[in-house]
Amino acid sequence: MAKSKHVKLGEKASMFYDPTTKLKVVPGKAVELSNDNIRSKRVIRAIKSGHLDYADSEDMEDLDVIALEKAPTKKANLKRLKMRRMRMKNRLLRNP
Repeated sequence: MAKSKHVKLGEKASMFYDPTTKLKVVPGKAVELSNDNIRSKRVIRAIKSGHLDYADSEDMEDLDVIALEKAPTKKANLKRLKMRRMRMKNRLLRNP
């Protein structure tokens, strides 16, 4: 089984956010990286430039560890979109 990688903020950063993968790292927290996050150009660039650092086992004891939440599935996004359209349609029908 592959060892999961965790990152923490580097010395150069006060916060890090990647909008494409929804990865957010704040001070005092270590965040687990998913496969999408590891392959993200923005995350790779942040690690190389020192904005993010890999967290060691010693660092993990001092930091709060945040596991990644699963992103909404495509099916859930479509259901949400349909509900929004239906609400808009109902509003338009009520107020001619």
